Amino acid sequence: MRKLVTFRTVVEIRSIEGADLIELALLDGWQCVTKKGDFKEGDVGIYLEVDSFLKIRPEFEFLRANSYRKMGEEEGFRLRTVRLRGALSQGLLLPLSMFGLKGDEEDPAAILGVKLYEPPIPAQLSGIAKGLFPSFIPKSDQERVQNLTGKLWGTDTDADGAEVTKELPAAKKRTYEVSEKLDGSSLTCYNYEDNFGVCSRNLELVEDAENSFWKIANKYNLKEKLVGTNKAIQAEFVGEAVQANPYKLRGQDMYIFDVWDITKQVYLSPEERRVFLAEKVPELKTVPILARNYELPDDLPSLLAYVQGTSVLNNKVAREGCVFKEEGEVTHTRFSFKGISNAYLLKQKD
Repeated sequence: MRKLVTFRTVVEIRSIEGADLIELALLDGWQCVTKKGDFKEGDVGIYLEVDSFLKIRPEFEFLRANSYRKMGEEEGFRLRTVRLRGALSQGLLLPLSMFGLKGDEEDPAAILGVKLYEPPIPAQLSGIAKGLFPSFIPKSDQERVQNLTGKLWGTDTDADGAEVTKELPAAKKRTYEVSEKLDGSSLTCYNYEDNFGVCSRNLELVEDAENSFWKIANKYNLKEKLVGTNKAIQAEFVGEAVQANPYKLRGQDMYIFDVWDITKQVYLSPEERRVFLAEKVPELKTVPILARNYELPDDLPSLLAYVQGTSVLNNKVAREGCVFKEEGEVTHTRFSFKGISNAYLLKQKD
């Protein structure tokens, strides 16, 4: 599960040209603009990751002018990637003393009331809830590469390419399937012990001919084609009326990015996924595959440069980023992660 709030050690402080009141704090693969003097190298602060939704409280009021949002009926502040005086700032780093914390609390997100920001779901997608998202299927989410610099490269670098001296054990060399991360709504369709279900990111939905998720499932006759498979297919649902339709598509469609084996409780490997889809639902589209047998570059900045580019769905639109999935033998701990384009993040309106 994604940890939106963590305790992090500042590894370097950098000045920002022309700025007297702010400076740049580097921590692991992230960097944040902070108030000048709040931190020195070696200090521990509380880090709130991008896409965090912060509840209304006095400590966050300085965010109101640019970050106020509503999520459903709840008011709060959404953290995004921004540039301040030319410096890239991702998330928020604040002193422990601001909240009376020691830095060893088990669940700082719960203490501060921080949630993942989720944009409003159009009525035709939200549907009527049948129940919570099934416990036997993992929700579709990937860890951000900035949280994995030590695991992937053994040393940490900031977004500008400077190496940080902190040393961590390097991960075993792997090759990856690289796919485009599409900007839409998460959709899961499954068959388990002859029960068929359609789910949004957080809920299983009652069958409804007017619901867009059920419409697309029925269009491809998934209820019949998944019978007896004990599999869940997970897709990004994109098109008109979905996330402002960034790809300017006509109509709506689903693009498969994963297949989950419910019996074995593992994701199919990229090759197994291709075989399964070709046999069961060859007419289904998959997310654009950008590379196979991909070897990681030597550092984080190179990978962040790689994930930038235009979308395969519309080459006039910047892509959101890339997802990297370990190739080879499948285990329940298949290693995968995402890299989000900073250029894309800086253009986000909501």
